[in-house]
Amino acid sequence: MSGKNDFGENTWESFVIPNYQTWNNPIIKVDLALDNYAKDSLTIIYDPKIFDKSFEDFSRDLKDFLDNLLTKRSASNVAYFKSYIWVKYKIDYKYDWDWKANIRIWFVEKRSKAKHIKEQIISFVESQKKTD
Repeated sequence: MSGKNDFGENTWESFVIPNYQTWNNPIIKVDLALDNYAKDSLTIIYDPKIFDKSFEDFSRDLKDFLDNLLTKRSASNVAYFKSYIWVKYKIDYKYDWDWKANIRIWFVEKRSKAKHIKEQIISFVESQKKTD
């Protein structure tokens, strides 16, 4: 099995899984149809030189926007992402190597709608940038 980082990119590491692990933890077959639910993510890099608002204001406005855009999911609408039951999205903050704040958003949505939702989030973020 090959290793992947948080963004799903191959790290070129190889892992060997013993047979007993395969028997104890069966692999779940994932249906990749467009009508099925999948977890998607988006990373926003906050740079105070680019945005009009402080990080606190930007983060609050982003959460308000996401609360209006996304819906809570019942158990039947989260596939095997059980930690997303009755959750609209998950958000986390960290710094990158340049000490710029990164905002990472995860959500569960139908594959056919995920691209449109990411477009709306990106449009919101772009609208918050300074205009010169």
